[in-house]
Amino acid sequence: MATFETPGRFIATIPYSLGYEPSESNLLAIPLADDNTVKEIAVLKWTDDPDIAFRLSVVLAQAHRGVDVERYVLIGYGPEGGMRAQRLDNLLVGNHNADASVLIHVENGIMSAKMPSDRGWSRRTPLPDVAAEQALAGRVAPAASLEELAHRYEPLKHPRLAALSDHAAHTLNRLSPALRAEVALRALDQLAEPHGDDVGKMTTLANLVSTAEPVVRDVVLVDATRSEARAEVLASIFRAAPLRLRAAIAPVAAGAMYMTGHPQQAVARVLRYAEPSGPNARLGELLTLSIRAGIPPATMRDGLPIEQVHAALHDADKTWHDARANDSRRAASFPNAVPAAVADSNLFTSRAMPHGNSDNLGHAL
Repeated sequence: MATFETPGRFIATIPYSLGYEPSESNLLAIPLADDNTVKEIAVLKWTDDPDIAFRLSVVLAQAHRGVDVERYVLIGYGPEGGMRAQRLDNLLVGNHNADASVLIHVENGIMSAKMPSDRGWSRRTPLPDVAAEQALAGRVAPAASLEELAHRYEPLKHPRLAALSDHAAHTLNRLSPALRAEVALRALDQLAEPHGDDVGKMTTLANLVSTAEPVVRDVVLVDATRSEARAEVLASIFRAAPLRLRAAIAPVAAGAMYMTGHPQQAVARVLRYAEPSGPNARLGELLTLSIRAGIPPATMRDGLPIEQVHAALHDADKTWHDARANDSRRAASFPNAVPAAVADSNLFTSRAMPHGNSDNLGHAL
């Protein structure tokens, strides 16, 4: 959980937490606990309404009634950001018995602060450049605006991926659940690497997540929560998937995004496309209920039943092998049986088609 120990660095990372750069119409209200732990980042919109400061003070007071808030950090952006933060603080103190806030003014990458004990604003200092460390941590670069963030997670007008050909699907379906999971995880590993974009691997992973046994989907979801970059792979696959696969991929991508700290606006944008029925529908429902209940992403991630998922995969694989053994005994008198396919994440290849569509060739190597 983030803390407010180093204000400059914390403020510089806010766009990565929100997923987009705050605009001059935004005022951020951050309630702090007594140990300087950041509880949340509330994005408020300042308008031309002459009573806007009063209205926002009421919203904050009602939202945090009965919650342990030591004080607020109020961050205003643009030329009038400092003045707006001061107006809101005056109302919180005067009308709602709040302690004086920490006020921050940010304009063009320069910040100044006013602590509760200060009479005036501090000297203006540049915000630290955190882009490199955030990229090394696997965090996605923030969008320029909330509108751009929403567009970033909308499905593509011309899907890049396609459903597997009948031949490729048949070959993939002949693999055991454990081998299918291995193919999926190997593709996820490679796609999460820098410049890992590969239509063939994306197509294979998209089809496994949306059509394989639920336990294979669960293995992929658990693995994707290891980093923001891995969750971003599933988001990219969701965007590029054809319509008939998109609804099944949406709850898996949204779940991984939420548990790796993606902005809720981005998660909601993907989750709205989740299927109302089908094998992944229940996952979407549970995720929606968890978000509405306010379960923190880290709590949800730490509560994943990882051991049970791997045990379920082991059981599914044993059942599959037992069934194949029975089939083999029944077919012992037929010497021309086709050997099982060998799992490989390059088992399926795709050829890009005009307008971003793809025609999966599904050649077994």
